[in-house]
Amino acid sequence: MRNPPLLTLLIYNEIPALESAAISLSLPGMCILQINLSETGDQNFEMLHFFPESAQRFATSYDLDALINHIADSQNSIAKNPGSSSLFLGNMEAVSHEKQAVFALAKVLTESESGQVVCVYFKDTDIFSETEKSCLQSFIELASGSVRLRAAAEMLKSEKAKYSHLFSAAPEAIAMLDENNRVIDVNPEFEKLFQYKRDEIAGLFLDELIAPTSKFDEAKKLSRENWEGRKVFLESIRKRRDGKLLNVSILGVPFDHGDGHLRVFGIYRDITEKVKASKIMQNRLAFIENLGRLSSELINTDIKNIDTLIEQALQMVAQSHFAERAYLAIVNEDESAIEISHEWVDDPRYSYIHNQPRIQVSEVNEYLDSLKSGVTYNLSRHEAGKVKGTSGLEFFFDLLNIESLVNIPLFIDHTFWGYIGFDTYSRAIKWDKQSVDSLRLTGQILINAQARKKTEEVLKDALEQVKSSDNLKSAFLAGISHEIRTPMNHILGFVDLLSEPDISASEKADFVKIMKSSGMNLLHLIDDVIELAMIDSGQTRIREEQCDLNRFMQSLLVEANATKSTLQRNEVQLIVNGDPVSNPPVILTDEHKIRQIINNLLSNALKYTIKGSVEIAYSILDNNRLEFSIKDTGIGIRPEDQDIIFDRFHRLDNGFSRNYGGAGLGLCISQGLARLFGSEISISSTPGTGSTFRFNVPFKPYLAPLSPALPNSIGSIIYNWSGKNILMVEDDPVNMRFLAVLLLKTNAHLLYAGNGEEAVEMVQKNPVDIVLMDMNLPVMSGYDATRHIKLMRPDLPVIAQTAHALSGDRKECLQAGCDEYLAKPIDKNLLYSMIDLFLKKGKS
Repeated sequence: MRNPPLLTLLIYNEIPALESAAISLSLPGMCILQINLSETGDQNFEMLHFFPESAQRFATSYDLDALINHIADSQNSIAKNPGSSSLFLGNMEAVSHEKQAVFALAKVLTESESGQVVCVYFKDTDIFSETEKSCLQSFIELASGSVRLRAAAEMLKSEKAKYSHLFSAAPEAIAMLDENNRVIDVNPEFEKLFQYKRDEIAGLFLDELIAPTSKFDEAKKLSRENWEGRKVFLESIRKRRDGKLLNVSILGVPFDHGDGHLRVFGIYRDITEKVKASKIMQNRLAFIENLGRLSSELINTDIKNIDTLIEQALQMVAQSHFAERAYLAIVNEDESAIEISHEWVDDPRYSYIHNQPRIQVSEVNEYLDSLKSGVTYNLSRHEAGKVKGTSGLEFFFDLLNIESLVNIPLFIDHTFWGYIGFDTYSRAIKWDKQSVDSLRLTGQILINAQARKKTEEVLKDALEQVKSSDNLKSAFLAGISHEIRTPMNHILGFVDLLSEPDISASEKADFVKIMKSSGMNLLHLIDDVIELAMIDSGQTRIREEQCDLNRFMQSLLVEANATKSTLQRNEVQLIVNGDPVSNPPVILTDEHKIRQIINNLLSNALKYTIKGSVEIAYSILDNNRLEFSIKDTGIGIRPEDQDIIFDRFHRLDNGFSRNYGGAGLGLCISQGLARLFGSEISISSTPGTGSTFRFNVPFKPYLAPLSPALPNSIGSIIYNWSGKNILMVEDDPVNMRFLAVLLLKTNAHLLYAGNGEEAVEMVQKNPVDIVLMDMNLPVMSGYDATRHIKLMRPDLPVIAQTAHALSGDRKECLQAGCDEYLAKPIDKNLLYSMIDLFLKKGKS
């Protein structure tokens, strides 16, 4: 395309008539007159000197469509540009007269629509009359107007091309609408955004195509404002061809098309990502605000509300992070399983608590080890089993319908408590780092609240137990005071009566019997209290020793008969049943503690059985455990009382307890001892029918020969140990006198030592046959004295006698080197039989 259209006349000599066209030609000769048409329509005339060498070269050089050369009347010529496609040249080639040439040129130029540029040469202007000059003036004006119109057309064409380019290349989606809101045109970006082709929607109503039903009234309102000439802008929702909703900004711009009709440009920009980012930011701000409120509530609320708050928190956090299920998984007390303590789920059908509330640690051991080391897992279904530490996890993805999950470990004071989990079951998603950090913070707040609840519950229970214990202890102390004062009153009262001068010998014997019985009751009470204290402090231990089951059961029968006689249960039959086929003759177990348990249970059974039977039985279990049972036909125990009879400060208020006294410690001690064996005393009872108590203990078979047992009762055997030297080591004069009275009857030679150092010296200087060693001595303890004596005379028997009567005291004495052990107060018959046994060993 040629540069801005112009009409060029090349004129020789002056043309005065052109002055009215604002052209002044004062230079004779050849010149170029250019009429330049600007966008504003103003004419700009410029005179350029020109000296042609040839018309052809001139036309070509200056890109003229044609050149008319008039030199003389007979020398008219037309030269045309070889590159021109001018239409008018054919009409001018037959023109020979200069006037004809000029007017032919005028006719062509005014009728042409192509905007050609022509040069005309004149040798002489006198050939034009005034009328012709006037015509020439009109020609120039007409030519100028024609060129102006052509220039305007060119400009319009250029602007249209420019608009078309901008419309097509615009980064926004644009639709041009007519006054009826029908589509005139859309650009490629509109086609891409809304998935409609231009040809498909031309002439259709735009709002019906892209406005969703919920936004149709809004779209109609915007259209009305546009057609009223107002520009509108808003952010809203529109739909694609496939129905997907888009967040868009909408700019409606009305404009006059120039034909008297209004048009509207609808300009749309996809702001889905912007809206999404804004929504995420709003969610995060709301999440932070809610988390702060939640944290405050969890700290300040009563612990009874914590479970509800945790579940509300799980729901809030899950929904704000696009999860369909959220849960708190806690390691149970023995660390054998993971248990879901709290949960929120979008669809109850996918609840963990209802379908899989517990997972064994052994099933996901590798995974839990990774969590314990601090690893956070953010997995999709196809990653399960492939990521390190997730071996076997794909089974649970299938079992629990998991598509995506994030599990975050939770710690308190560097101790692994469990993890918080969020997952989906209908779609796969991936949580970003910021989301995972938010979930981690949530989990830590919730686990701290859970720990707070647990701690406060423990403290609350402990406080209630302390209060209850204080009340029970007060009642116990009142009861124990009664139990102590009663036998003490018996002893002291009858001691006073013994000093009365008119008391007969038979009465004195009865008084002594009563005092002895009361003393034994008082001793048993003290033993029970001390034994209970030892169990509570953890100082009671199981001690294995030889035990002949048959002999053990017979001895229990002897003791039960003694208790039966004391309680005057003449109508009660005692039965012993064993397992003679399967039981080993000798086992290793703690016979003393088993005896304590059974004697307490037997005493209890006889106390509450007026007539019928009390049965003692045992059986061997498969796992090297021995089960004992004590069955009675007594009054039985109500179900509501069966849970409290083993409590240390409870006694059933049934009349029997008041009749037979006692502090109510026997069953409590028995249960404590049973637990040392890894067992529990179980009870089955029906009121009015009877009760059965059961417990079991571990044992080891023992095949070595059993050492001779010491009898518990000797009767009236008379011992004669003449020639034997017995060393008595005792710092208490009363105890020393008691031993001397007992042993002088045996004709033995007695030696005395008041402390451990004297005892060692006496052994060095005298042929001692046996030593009775008190263990709590001044200067040198009985334990150290025994060690020194055993270094000098390893075969010399040493019998420990001590007021320390607890379970571990016997073991400590034997470890020091003692051969046997007697607890104070000394049973004279047991003392006689034990001394006799060792003296006979030494003699043989």
